[in-house]
Amino acid sequence: MNRRILHVVTNVAHYDDPSHRTGLWLSELTHAYDLFAGQGHEQHLVSPRGGHSPLEPRSLKWPALDHSAKAWLQDPARMALLDNTLAPDNVDAAARFVADVQQRTSRRAAGVTERAGWLTARRQQYRGAGGPY
Repeated sequence: MNRRILHVVTNVAHYDDPSHRTGLWLSELTHAYDLFAGQGHEQHLVSPRGGHSPLEPRSLKWPALDHSAKAWLQDPARMALLDNTLAPDNVDAAARFVADVQQRTSRRAAGVTERAGWLTARRQQYRGAGGPY
């Protein structure tokens, strides 16, 4: 049976000032995703509202835009994962995930505070499965 990994990404595209864009640092996702894919893990992306996860513009430039991130940008199937993230309510509560990987986005930008109850439920699930939380 494949182990399941849940990657938590953001939906936030800008700060209070709409001209100050933000989003997911692509290479932070790609490095983890590629590592787990190489080990045969089943992976899913979830965001606070589901749907599109915008990319941080600064993550699309040197030095953050590395080989792994470039490969994702050139792969329509992988980019589609960022356009169609799961909403927390669509994550199967009975599914056992061995890890939640939250990208290093600020708590505010990630929308974590919007879904604190969901994160608490995930921790309780880990406890029930003997996980570290």
